[in-house]
Amino acid sequence: MALFGNKIYLEEHEEAIQIIDAKSGKKLSDLEISTHYPACMDVNLKNNTLFYCDESGIYGTDEKGALTELLVDGELSSLSNYIDYYIDNFCYVNENIFLAFMGNYASSQIELFRYEYDAELPTYPQKELVVYSLKKNNITQKLVSDFQIKYPDVLVKYEVAIDDSSTEMESDLMDRLNTEIMAGNGPDILLLNNLPWKAYQEKEILLDMRGDLESDLKEGKIFENIFTALQKDNHQYVIPISFKIPVLLQKQAQKSEVSSVEDLLKTVQNTEEMPLMYRNGQDLLRYIISVYWQKIQKEEGMIDQDELKLILQQTKSINDELKSKAGWAWDFYFQDQENIEIDLDAFLYDTELMESDIQYGNIAMDLGYLSSLRTLIHIPNFNQEYQIVSNHVFSPLLVGINSKAEHVDTAKEFIKFALSEEEQQIFTGKIISISGLPVNQDVFQSMVKEPSEDEIQEQYKKIFDNLGIPFSWPKQELFDKLKQEITNLSVPAMEDPIVIQTILESGMPYLSEKKKLDDTVNEIVQKLRLYFAE
Repeated sequence: MALFGNKIYLEEHEEAIQIIDAKSGKKLSDLEISTHYPACMDVNLKNNTLFYCDESGIYGTDEKGALTELLVDGELSSLSNYIDYYIDNFCYVNENIFLAFMGNYASSQIELFRYEYDAELPTYPQKELVVYSLKKNNITQKLVSDFQIKYPDVLVKYEVAIDDSSTEMESDLMDRLNTEIMAGNGPDILLLNNLPWKAYQEKEILLDMRGDLESDLKEGKIFENIFTALQKDNHQYVIPISFKIPVLLQKQAQKSEVSSVEDLLKTVQNTEEMPLMYRNGQDLLRYIISVYWQKIQKEEGMIDQDELKLILQQTKSINDELKSKAGWAWDFYFQDQENIEIDLDAFLYDTELMESDIQYGNIAMDLGYLSSLRTLIHIPNFNQEYQIVSNHVFSPLLVGINSKAEHVDTAKEFIKFALSEEEQQIFTGKIISISGLPVNQDVFQSMVKEPSEDEIQEQYKKIFDNLGIPFSWPKQELFDKLKQEITNLSVPAMEDPIVIQTILESGMPYLSEKKKLDDTVNEIVQKLRLYFAE
């Protein structure tokens, strides 16, 4: 990593630095550098100081690592923006100036960031904003990073309740969050996906933003129907930041009409030699329950047992059909499908459509969410078509402001920033790790406008040339069709974590034939009735 006088500093695994004598090659000692992974290191031989940086910041330490000082806080800079950048290299210039060479994922270019000490600037932001999500979400991280850079006078803290080391149940974490909110100690902004946001609306835990969005709604800057679908009694407690649409993807020659689980089952049965759709039983059940929930719950809090029974039965038949056609691949990829995953955010991890795999014959169709312009453009170029599998249903990324928040005005600024034309550009498909379509109409229109020949060559033709497939920009009819479908969206998909987890825990044993259908339905209904009553 570095030559420091007559010593070599060599990076080992597990965040350790080994110090070696430059002449003899013998190990002298280990250097303890906090818990930060030393992605890059530089030295100042004059005063025996080592400098290193990672996503958490830039640090200075003595040659023994005994005294360490944080010089640049990564949370307040682009160092922590792992969605857009990775640290490629780092350079010490002097005690006041550091250079970080950052790789940009979108452009595949290296950018130079310069950090200089300024005695006139405050060392710590004067305002603070806490953003909370039950599960880690890349979009929220991106919004937080961008807002932090634009508003350096605000310290934005992103709190994630469930991570890899979490041992608590979701229900326990939600109980703790609710207690903190009612006591006036809760976060300012809530990412509502994976939280019971309808209950929060009922109890007015969330702040009404209708007045703040009135002009944008009237002027048509945002898709009004997506916002009104989430309103309660003309109040806008819940704010959609982006959205996606449940679809079935097929080759044009195989296209069949699907608007129900029964139609989907028939399509699967009539498609020959079809391997798995990249949906194990758990993902398949979660997806189908989520997008067809309005058939199961026709009234708030009331479960239609017959409809639930029918959908579970049809989902099992689809799952069995996929297993039989996938053969050995099913057992290879989905050995532990009854292990319910609670740390993954369904909005992020159940979205990809495998359009290239259909082109190459790996799968005959795929079931998922249309969530990016990149996928939409690939579809006709791969001689495929998509169709909506559940009319008027969409899956939104939702945020809300805690009505008891300490920093309400700053929280409102965050929401307006997330809906702005500037920030909604993150949903144009250029950032691979960001899924979702923009709710800002101006961004949507600019997104589907045919780019220049140079931009097409750079963003699409290079990829298709490597695949040996001709590329052309889709006809306007495809974008008009999508916009018309968007304006018809009026029913948010059900993503209540307690409901989903209840159905998965009881339903998965039925899919694997360890439990009978009637017992499964009765168990789910009893648990959900108790939950809705509470």
